[in-house]
Formats: sequence, structure tokens, C-alpha cells
Amino acid sequence: MATSRLNLTRDQLATFLKDHELIKQFERLFATVDVIAPDFVNEIAISAGSAQATANDALALIEALENSLTADGAVTDAKATLALQELQALKSELQLKTLEPVEQYNNSIITDYLTINEYGRGENAVGRIIWDDGEGTIDVGLKGGNVVCKIGVQEYVRAYNETLLTMTKGQIVYISGAQGNRVAVKLAQADGDANSAHTIGIVAETITAGGEGFVQVSGPIYKLDTLGTIAGDTVYLSPTIAGDWTTTKPVAPDHLVIIGFIERVHASVGSIFIKIDNGYELEELHNVKITSVANNDLLQYDSAGPYWKNVAPSSVSIGTATNLAGGVSGSVPYQSAASTTTFLGIGAANYVLTSTGTAPTWTANTGTGSVVRATSPTLVTPTLGAASGTSLSLSGDLTFSSTAQRILGDFTTATIANRPLFQTSVANSATTIGVIPSGTAINATISLESAESATNCSAGQLGVVGG
Repeated sequence: MATSRLNLTRDQLATFLKDHELIKQFERLFATVDVIAPDFVNEIAISAGSAQATANDALALIEALENSLTADGAVTDAKATLALQELQALKSELQLKTLEPVEQYNNSIITDYLTINEYGRGENAVGRIIWDDGEGTIDVGLKGGNVVCKIGVQEYVRAYNETLLTMTKGQIVYISGAQGNRVAVKLAQADGDANSAHTIGIVAETITAGGEGFVQVSGPIYKLDTLGTIAGDTVYLSPTIAGDWTTTKPVAPDHLVIIGFIERVHASVGSIFIKIDNGYELEELHNVKITSVANNDLLQYDSAGPYWKNVAPSSVSIGTATNLAGGVSGSVPYQSAASTTTFLGIGAANYVLTSTGTAPTWTANTGTGSVVRATSPTLVTPTLGAASGTSLSLSGDLTFSSTAQRILGDFTTATIANRPLFQTSVANSATTIGVIPSGTAINATISLESAESATNCSAGQLGVVGG
């Protein structure tokens, strides 16, 4: 039997065994091996007290112990069997440990390039870089351990929560200022310019009031509830709930802020591709100049600017109009209300345009012939129909503008009641027909002709000569 034992402290074992259960197995192993193979154990040199011991060293040691026990055929008691079983189990675990990268604490590494194992099995951790084969890039564990940045795919900013409430993953924020060398953020809402103009991204982890955390500003954000949407839907900033999003497009006066697009639809592992587009106010466009805007202002292009500018309706310069859009061919436009133009459809043949007292209308023409209205009306063969009466009332002179004009009627030998007659319009009064000369003339004559041709017939005259 050996006179000394192999005494390794837990601190020494912990330099190359990171798992508590492995340390306990090693302690039991060496206690057993020390009994059944003391001479071999005493010959083993272990630098466990130094930081150079690794899982590879431990694996080589176990293989040596295993070979020693197997070669000694005389050792067949239960302890030897137990030692071999524990060696096999411990060897399998340490073989897995050798596949993990060795932790080093050097201040710097100078190398031509760094290759990340595409088939590594490491887990994400703060400050750790591993390969993400799904996204085709490397992952970097960010501060706090809650967020992993996929290089070349995502972009994050560390921000200060300026509100009095805790922000949760998935809420949308805008830059409200700065605090402690960080941008300060508040929950964004598309109900106005103040809460939406500087929208920056989506909260990527829980950020307590007055605390710091990561906000994702571009690329896919994972593990969100996107149920009820359709892949490819546009995601907008909500105008009704602060920090929320919607797939319903906002309309004025709410602001239209595009957050991104639905990548995956799922209740818990849905994803949104972030691509912020804050939109613009009219006056934010580079070729628009808005000054002292007032109600009912119009937008007019100024080539001297050159830019579009707001102008009052009273100062708008309008060229000659060649077409008034809005009505069908033949329509008559009229002002039906303030700032409202209405079109009256074309009337039926021979209808005349009249007024109802509130709007123009077409009215049926009850007679035939032509009427020309001027300062002194001129009638051309008027025919009065019974529908509008049988009288023609004049308040001025009746003048024939050309020669050989006649007043026509049935002057035949019909009964007197059916003949055209002259009659005073004063009730119960005598009728007197006068014939007077014009100007300084002193003669007035009534001529009776014996034929239709007044120039080639017999005539009788009744006249008076003044003097």
C-alpha cells in the first residue's frame, strides 16, 4: 500500500473542471484509485494548482489510469470495477469538454484572421461570439445577457428610459432627448408630430424606469406576438395606443409612420423586420415653402423660387380656363352653395332657362318663333299660344326695324267678334285710334289699299294737314 495519498483540493480541480458534479466524481475516483493502484498514482505529476490545467490534461490522465488498471489483471476486486466504470463515465464527459473552446484571459490577440466554427455547440452569453448558421452570420451576446446581436443583420442602440414606467419588449419608442451619454426614449404614438417624428425602433428587452437597455433600430426582431396578421403586412405606428403597432394604415390627421413588415406570424415566436420610415409633413419637403399658413390657403408653384408655396385664394393667379371639369357635355354650371359648384344637365329641345327662386331650371317653351330681348325689344313673327294667354303687353314702343312689315290677322268678312280689333284697355271707356306725324311734320294720313301690292293698286286716303 502507498504511504501517501493523492490530495487535490477542490480549487485545484476547479481550474479544469467547471462542473460541480465532475469535481465530485474526480474526488471519488482518486479515492478509489489510491487504494487499488497507489504506486501508479504517486508517480503522476499534476499541475492542478496552475492555470494551465485543461480538460485535455484531465482526459490524458484518466486514459493513463484506465490503461494501468486494465493491465493489472490481478486487480479484480469491486473497487477496481467501480474505478473503471467511473473512469469510462468521466472520460465521456471530458471528451465533450475538449470540444469547447479554451478560455483565455490574454489582454490582446494579434492574428491575420479569426475563423468561427460553423458547427460549434456553444450557447449565447455576454461577450461571447458564436456562429448562427440559420442567419448566416455571427452572434454577439450584448450587455445584460438578454439581447444577442446578429452582425450585419441587426442594429441596436443602448437607450435611457426617460418615462416613469417600465418598457417591455415589442414597444415602439422615439428619441426624446439624451441622458448620461445615451439617447433618451419615450413611447411613440402616431397621434401627432411631437410623439412620432423621431421614432427610432422597437424595445428589445425590459427597461425599467430611469434605466438603460437595448432598442433595436433595424433588422428582424424575434419572439413577438404577431397573431392576426399576414406575412408581408406593413406595420405602422399606432395612433391610438402609445408604444403599440398596427397593420391598419393611419389617415390624416394621424401620422403615417412605417415601422417595418411582418416576417413571421405566431403567437409567441413571431417576427417583424424593422425598417423605420417616419414620413414627412408637407412643409418638410425640400421644394415646398410654407409660411404663416391660414385656413383655405392654396398651394401654388412659384418658378422664381423655385418652389411650391401657400397663397390665399384671393391672390391666386388663374389663367384663361378652357374647360370646367365636373359636368357632362351641355351642362350648365351654377353656384349651389359656398365653395360648391353644381351642374344642371342639358334641357330638352326648345326649353328655356328660368329660375325657381333658389336655383336655375329648364322650363318648357309654350310658343314658337323667336324673341330677341334688347333695350327696345324686336319681335319677329311672334305667335301667342293659348297656354300663356292671348294678349301681348308692351310698356314701350313697338318698332318695325325694316320696311314692308305688316300686322297680320284674320281681317276677312267674318263676324265682327272674330276679327282683330283695336280696343282700349281701360274698362268701360271709349276707344280712340290716333295717327300722328313724327317730329316737325304736320300731316297724318290713313291709306286704304285695293291690292296686296301697295305699290300697284288703287288707294283711298283719309288725312289731315296742319297749318
